[in-house]
Amino acid sequence: MLARTATSLFIFATLILSAAQGVNGQVSKKYSTDKEASGVGAVFYNSRNFKASREPFEGVLKRMKDDELRLKTNEALMQAYRLTSEFAPFRDAAEYVISTATRDDQRSLTHRSFVGFAYQRGQIDNLVSRYEGV
Repeated sequence: MLARTATSLFIFATLILSAAQGVNGQVSKKYSTDKEASGVGAVFYNSRNFKASREPFEGVLKRMKDDELRLKTNEALMQAYRLTSEFAPFRDAAEYVISTATRDDQRSLTHRSFVGFAYQRGQIDNLVSRYEGV
């Protein structure tokens, strides 16, 4: 029973990924709705392909009105931004999650991850100077 369910989920995810790919395997830049783009990003995210999930999730953030979905999208994007050499996108996503999260544990875990990432990238001094002026 479990093997059948796992196989069905794998086939479903493969079909969604196939539908999301455009010419030469590139992800389509246009989605009909925010939910569709978020779904494509979620499929990539759940398959641990964080780099591929970045493009659909960033597309969702540009047009999104729903604050709850924006929060979840920024949380997911933090994983994709962790793989890049850029610090600012991760910082912006983490700051958004910390400032808008409704749960204390969510804020605390994001803050801890943010400080750890900043330390790994050598950005602690920049963060200290950024927040001293606040």
